[in-house]
Amino acid sequence: MKKAILLLCICLSSIVSFAQSTPAGQQQADTYRPSERRLKAARAVNYDAEFDGDFGQFLSRSVRYPDEARAKGIAGKVVVQFTINKNGNLENIQVLSGPPELHESALNAIRRSDGRWIPGRQNNKFLDQIYTVPIRYAAPRK
Repeated sequence: MKKAILLLCICLSSIVSFAQSTPAGQQQADTYRPSERRLKAARAVNYDAEFDGDFGQFLSRSVRYPDEARAKGIAGKVVVQFTINKNGNLENIQVLSGPPELHESALNAIRRSDGRWIPGRQNNKFLDQIYTVPIRYAAPRK
């Protein structure tokens, strides 16, 4: 009987010791009432720049495979980088990599999208944003 009472006391004391998650005297104010800094961060939602429409579909219609590159069987991926400025216009359009014969075609496709971008925002202010887009050219089937 003494062993059963001792075992019961040990179990109850271990349950009581784990029941309190914060030290005595400390309040959990942030759990129920977030700080002003957290509220500001929640309101400062960031929005990426976006194309007015389906950009993938736009590119598939705008990319022209150069006849010379097609005749030579040149294929590959051209990576183009550009900046969407605060007004939604494109700046600093440049090719980062890809077959040189396909560069101009990729640049022209990106240039056609100028003026159709909605600029990015941070803290409700428009900002410049850099985009990098891969454009794939598949070799013609024979």
